[in-house]
Amino acid sequence: MKAHVISTLILPCLLAAPLLAQTSPKAEAIFYNGNILTGVDLTGTHPERVAAIAVANGAILAAGDTAAVESKFQSPATQLIDLHGAFVMPGFNDAHAHLGSGGEIKLSVDLTGSMSLEEMQKRVQKAAEEAAPGAWLSGGGWDHTLWPSKTLPTKSDLDSVTGNHPAFFVRIDGHIAIANSAALAAAGITRDTPNPQGGKIDCDANGDATGIIRETAQALVDRKIPPPAPAGYDFWLYAQQVVECSPTEITLIDNHQTEVHLEKDENSWPPCSSFHKGEVLDFYLSRGGKTHYLRDEPTAWWRKAM
Repeated sequence: MKAHVISTLILPCLLAAPLLAQTSPKAEAIFYNGNILTGVDLTGTHPERVAAIAVANGAILAAGDTAAVESKFQSPATQLIDLHGAFVMPGFNDAHAHLGSGGEIKLSVDLTGSMSLEEMQKRVQKAAEEAAPGAWLSGGGWDHTLWPSKTLPTKSDLDSVTGNHPAFFVRIDGHIAIANSAALAAAGITRDTPNPQGGKIDCDANGDATGIIRETAQALVDRKIPPPAPAGYDFWLYAQQVVECSPTEITLIDNHQTEVHLEKDENSWPPCSSFHKGEVLDFYLSRGGKTHYLRDEPTAWWRKAM
């Protein structure tokens, strides 16, 4: 039988499996009449593109010419899916995922993509106006290298838009954060506060903290931020927010980070203090996530999750 595909498919990397000359397993589905980028010679002048792929048990059996693929892998039970010329590409493999922190930013004050200090300030001011009186404002994603000035923000830049709210926002790379005056005071940071090992508190020419906190020094402020109430903490939703914001569909999260750990006081969080990445992604899929294929280990089997 034939089915029609409306949206572009995102398929796992390393699509190009050789067409087998010997007896081949039969495909559950053959996608044909597509514009399929296999990943072969990707950096060359003419990256390989084929018209068809055969799939069975979540694995890509072959990629190539439609007639050749169908002759080797089609059976009476094979579903034939006409792509109508749709573009198909390998999915992205994320080798350095921080699902927890990335998702948390998406559910707090998200400064990602701010193209100027003024835009960042507007987002922070909006959050301050919507927050409960005196509540902490936290989040991040800002990147001063995108700004015309390319100048790091200061505590004064935040003070002008945060009112009576302590505020602490991590830069997009996680290595630097900006705190306003209220947050510095809550953390007990003064001109006399020593730099912790592996960290630095930036100071101006007068010796006063500018608000820029680097590396391990961030913990001085971060530990003062109250965690969400257990009833309001949804780690799964954090993970879902991260995956949904992917520019394409995530097909692999490297097993170098087997678990995603909560970095706050474990006693303040729900009973489970860490989640295996498979659980996060399975839950995401159960919520209607768009990931088509997942591979749990770099050398393991492909698992179909349509």
